[in-house]
Amino acid sequence: MSGKGGGFDAWTGSILRRGRQRGFLTVSELMADLDEFDDESPEEEGRWITLINRLSDEGIRVVEEVEDVGGRRDRPESSSGEAPGNPVTQYLREIGRYSLLTAEQEVELAVQIEGGVRAGERLEERGLSAGERRDLRRRVEQGERAYNSMVESNLRLVVSIARKTFGSLNGALLLDLIQEGNLGLMKAAQRFDHRRGFRFSTYAVWWIRQPMIKMFSEQSRPIRVPAYLAALIPPLNDARRELTQEHGRPPTTAELAARLEVGPEVVERMVRLSQRPISLQDPVGSEDDGVTVGDLVEDLNAKDPLDAATLAFLQRYLAHVLKNLRDREQEILRLRFGLEDGRVWTLGELSRQFRVTKERIRQMERKALSKIRHHRFTIGLDEFLD
Repeated sequence: MSGKGGGFDAWTGSILRRGRQRGFLTVSELMADLDEFDDESPEEEGRWITLINRLSDEGIRVVEEVEDVGGRRDRPESSSGEAPGNPVTQYLREIGRYSLLTAEQEVELAVQIEGGVRAGERLEERGLSAGERRDLRRRVEQGERAYNSMVESNLRLVVSIARKTFGSLNGALLLDLIQEGNLGLMKAAQRFDHRRGFRFSTYAVWWIRQPMIKMFSEQSRPIRVPAYLAALIPPLNDARRELTQEHGRPPTTAELAARLEVGPEVVERMVRLSQRPISLQDPVGSEDDGVTVGDLVEDLNAKDPLDAATLAFLQRYLAHVLKNLRDREQEILRLRFGLEDGRVWTLGELSRQFRVTKERIRQMERKALSKIRHHRFTIGLDEFLD
């Protein structure tokens, strides 16, 4: 939420009003509002905790889905639309063997994790007896097992968040995002404080979602997009596809804004960001041809071929003519008219270079030019002046 701190109170008030009306909020609703948070800084985590503490204080529950109000739990693997051999389906089958946790089990595991951390710190102390060290190592191992259970039992939460955030993605990229979310889940399991009174999933959703958004904005696009805007691109693509199917034509900016519940200016910016740039190295036609987009782009700084050929001819011609002058005369003309590197020397610079007066340089220049004008090889050069 960097740069947006001034609107945090108003944003929190909007969420609280919705929660008071129904007595609960869904994870999906909170994820939609998480676009306000655009990094993993301690300040952002603090704002997130402030929000969920307010929800807890006011008795507003955060549930996985609307169906949870009636006692049903979201099971993302049961609604998978992927083919049986799809890597995502295989992954869901693997993590499906881990049971979901109750609130009481989460508290128990959190206590064991915390106890294991404290025991590990005490093991660094000197003067402990063999029995104390044995007991501390046992508590460390118990904490590690509890940590693994907390992570494994919430792997399906990561998949659910990934699908809600990047619904239009599938395959390898979606799996990469899920793995990034798993790293965030591991951080959440380390930091979760059960004494705050909210469920682990409520706290973890922010830690899971932020690294996925960051990876999507950095890895899937040649030009980096701010994380909080990158989160809006998949919903934009979904809305565009749905509205096109409904109306039989591409949707207008106003229709997209209404569907996404954002302002038209936000949609316009999202559309610009969602346009994928073309690389100049992209092949054109068959890759075997070796032709790239860059080969077909006009170089506005390139010289006209006829002008380039004419200039090359004149340079060779002048070099041939200058050979008929004395060495000093050749050098003076080359420097005076920039024939070497395009830099024109002044009379003062030439006088210092050759240790003569400026008037003497002017006389030698005039004499050399006179020789060139009357040389038989310069006949016909006038036509190049047109």
